[in-house]
Amino acid sequence: MRSTISSFGRQSGFTLIELMVVVTTIGILAAISVPVYKNYARQAHLAEATPYLLDIASKERSYKVRNGLYCCSTGNMSEANLTTGLNINLNDTGNFCFVVICRDSTLCASTTSTNFISTSQTGDTTTEFEVWAILRATSTTTVSGPSSTTCTMPTTKATPTGWVQASTSTQPSREGEVVVYRYPPPANRRDSAAGTGSVTYTWVDGISQSYALQ
Repeated sequence: MRSTISSFGRQSGFTLIELMVVVTTIGILAAISVPVYKNYARQAHLAEATPYLLDIASKERSYKVRNGLYCCSTGNMSEANLTTGLNINLNDTGNFCFVVICRDSTLCASTTSTNFISTSQTGDTTTEFEVWAILRATSTTTVSGPSSTTCTMPTTKATPTGWVQASTSTQPSREGEVVVYRYPPPANRRDSAAGTGSVTYTWVDGISQSYALQ
C-alpha cells in the first residue's frame, strides 16, 4: 500500500530561503529604481521651464531687431519688466522666476554684474545673453538665485505647486537653483570645466538643467 502513495499527496510551496531570496531581490530592485524614477520626475518638472525660456529668448531677439538692443532698459531682473517689454505672460509659472543675464552694454539696454552660468568653450559663438528660470518654493515675491541674483515677481504670480524643494533641503531641485537657456546655444555637450556653483554643465539645444539636478 505504501508503494502506491504518489507525489500528488505532497504539499508544494516556497521554502523560507526562497522567500528571503525573492524579498531581497525586490528590495535591491526598488533601491535601484526609486532614485532613477525620482531623477526622471525632477527632469520632467524642470522641463516645465523650457517653453518659457525659449519664448523669452525668441522675443528678446525680436525686440533687438526692433530696438537695436535686448530688453529691457528698466532692468531685466524684474518679471514685470519682461512682461511689459516683451509682451509675455509669466504669472502662471509659479515654480519659477525668470531673469535675463546680459553683460554687454552694446547688446543690452540693461546689463548685470552676474556672470553667465559657465564660460564659453573653444568653438562656441560668443554668448550674448542667458535666460534663467530660478526655482521657487514659496509664494514670496522675490527669490535669490546663483551669484546673489535676485528675481522680483508681481503679487499676481501663481503659487508654487509643491515639487520645488526648500532652499534648506539637501535634495536636488531646491529653491534658488536654476534651469538655463543660453543664446547663441552652445553645442550639445558636457562642459570640460566647472562653472557657477562648481557644477559641470551639460547642454542640450541650449538648455541646461545641471544646476537644478545637483
